[in-house]
Amino acid sequence: MKLATFNLESFGSDRLDEDALLPRLTALRPRILELEADILCLQ
Repeated sequence: MKLATFNLESFGSDRLDEDALLPRLTALRPRILELEADILCLQ
């Protein structure tokens, strides 16, 4: 079983700004997927 954790502090602001968030999600998504973790914890 694989477990992955990411601390997303300062990942964005309190308000949803899709234009600002998209580049970060685009960069993070492939790294999360390549881990093939069974459990993913985001804090």
